[in-house]
Amino acid sequence: MTEEAKRKLILLVDDDPSVIDAVSGFLRESSFDVIAETDSEKAVRLARHMLVDLLILDLQMPKLDGVELLKQLRKQQPHLKAIILTGQLPQYEDRLKGVKIDRIIAKPPSTDKLLKAVADLTEKIAFEPDFDQEKSVTPKAKILIVDDEIEYCEIVSDFFRSYPKALFEVEYALSGLEAIEKASFMEPDFVLLDWKMPMMSGTELFGKLQAIEDWAAKQYFIISASQVPASEMKLLPPDTPFFMKPFDLEKVADLLYKRCLDLGLVENRID
Repeated sequence: MTEEAKRKLILLVDDDPSVIDAVSGFLRESSFDVIAETDSEKAVRLARHMLVDLLILDLQMPKLDGVELLKQLRKQQPHLKAIILTGQLPQYEDRLKGVKIDRIIAKPPSTDKLLKAVADLTEKIAFEPDFDQEKSVTPKAKILIVDDEIEYCEIVSDFFRSYPKALFEVEYALSGLEAIEKASFMEPDFVLLDWKMPMMSGTELFGKLQAIEDWAAKQYFIISASQVPASEMKLLPPDTPFFMKPFDLEKVADLLYKRCLDLGLVENRID
């Protein structure tokens, strides 16, 4: 997949559900992936897990207003581009001095104006899947995501399910015990495992998953907000991928796609 063809992930934050519904709707219709959130504090938590290509946000919000939200998100993702949608600009002008804003658009936003700004800032072009293997097959796999953050799990699950180059069946588990239970009956091909889970350490959970009878994951993907000690990584197969949070969802999906082809996890395509 070329860099230009990469799907663009947008984080949209506004406490008005009607704005969320309208803006996220036409962005998705224009082939953008959108994480829509009415709670600014949740948006900060989500940005700790995954990289986004663009932030669209309101200024006047409870908990964290737009200025504080942008500052906190840029601590995690310093090069994050931002579009502000607001009808309250004058009262925030002093606080916005020195804060890099890529676009400011008045509410209610013109669909054409907002879409042009989004396309310009993400350098968006039409997405065309780049199949470098036989076009007669489609990669297909079962994936289990293990993480204690439910919002993160839901977003990643939806992203993988909508991945256009493969058929991914996705489940998630919010604890080590739930992961063991789901792995036992789902028998996933791949496990995306947060190594720093509460209650059960990554090493303990990995050992328990390995001990499940009559099933073995074809590969584990280790996800963590901090480095995993070398002594613990030695417990894993040498080709185990490791992704530091926040990570690029598209890169993980592309690697899953390639692993499916390498392992023969495909089904014949019916034209």
